[in-house]
Amino acid sequence: MVKKGLLFLSIILISMFVISLANAKIVMTKEAVNDVVAVELTIPAEYRITVENPNPTADTIEFLVLTDNTILPKQIPAPAKQSVTALVTFLPSYRVKYDFYYEYYIRNSRAESLKDYLFVKIRPLSEILTITVPEVIGRNDESFPVTIKNKQNINLGDVQVFIKSDPVTSETGILVPANSEQIANVPLTNTRIKVTEAGDYDFTIILQLNNEYNYTIQRSIKLKEYAEIVEETKSSFQFFGYKKTITRRNNGNINQLINVDYAYANFLERTFTTFDIEPTDKTSEKATWQKQLAPGETFIIVSDTNYTVPIVIIALIIIAIVAYVIVKRHMVIVSKKAIRIRTKGGEFAVKIVLLLKNVSGHEVSNLTLVDALPLTTQIYEKFGTVKPDQQDKHRLVWKFPALLPGEEILTSYIIYSKIEMVGTIELPKAKLTFNDIKGKRHISDSNKLLVRAG
Repeated sequence: MVKKGLLFLSIILISMFVISLANAKIVMTKEAVNDVVAVELTIPAEYRITVENPNPTADTIEFLVLTDNTILPKQIPAPAKQSVTALVTFLPSYRVKYDFYYEYYIRNSRAESLKDYLFVKIRPLSEILTITVPEVIGRNDESFPVTIKNKQNINLGDVQVFIKSDPVTSETGILVPANSEQIANVPLTNTRIKVTEAGDYDFTIILQLNNEYNYTIQRSIKLKEYAEIVEETKSSFQFFGYKKTITRRNNGNINQLINVDYAYANFLERTFTTFDIEPTDKTSEKATWQKQLAPGETFIIVSDTNYTVPIVIIALIIIAIVAYVIVKRHMVIVSKKAIRIRTKGGEFAVKIVLLLKNVSGHEVSNLTLVDALPLTTQIYEKFGTVKPDQQDKHRLVWKFPALLPGEEILTSYIIYSKIEMVGTIELPKAKLTFNDIKGKRHISDSNKLLVRAG
């Protein structure tokens, strides 16, 4: 009985509502803004509806449907004696491809009503959208253009575009208004495109619409071939040599066979240079490596040129030479000096001064000093502090038993010539022989002298 009563009451109410429509005094205008609805989306159709309120008091305008479809807003205020405009949205609850006229009602607070119809085109996304992408992309492209053509009067709003493939995983957003064509440039930075080998790849392009539906297409896209080898050589100097780091990087997207040459500057560099990677080939002029590099792969060779061994050898040789010179140098210095003497008759006369000095640091013994005279000169029988032990016409000999470290012996004699001398006269070197502390015999020569005769 209760159910029958409710049914009877509903019939009475509907009848009253329909009767009131017959007396409607509502005046309205309507304009379709977006009259297309996608089957897969809950984006409503939009209409701009203007309703007049001729009454002297404010009113409330209601929008009603008698089905489970959705119309918004439910009501709007209407100022007295004014027109009010509302953007009304309508979404069918059941959506299949078709063109429909949906019945709805406009009612005011005086129970005056107006029945009207909303024309709605319902289409699947495949008839709304056309997606176009390039067939070929390059390794250095900065973005991947996705052209979105919206062929219907539906505002798709903010669309998120995703690209998924082996070389590229990226996304971007774009607004797609009704009846428009937009290009979404999906960035290719921070992707694997620069290190992916050239070839054909399956791309999945996803349009996320209204945060509720992913419209997906598949395309086969070609990644163009690109060849580039980046070369770099760095040198770092060490104490007795240097290191070189040779780098080759395949910046392209195809496999490449590379050759790396290391040219030797000279024989020493070739002899004392080593490598962390054994060369493929070596000659007297250079070392060569061959390597197949995949896209993005790097080949690094480190050379180490170390001159420590030759420098040490040279240093040892210098030390040996210096030591030899030190050992072989004069342990007793013999110095010879000439002093011109004036004579009454104007003859050529020179005083010869000989100095011996022991600089060895040890006592030397059995010293014999011999000095020779020029053939054109004679000895003046007057000697210095030490008289010769032996004397002949052109030679003088002094003998000393020993000479202590730092001790000096000074002697002198005079030579003259009655023959008129011209030019320069060469005085021979004085020669000293002696024994060192071990009894080994040594020879020391004096300096050579030139005396001007005139």
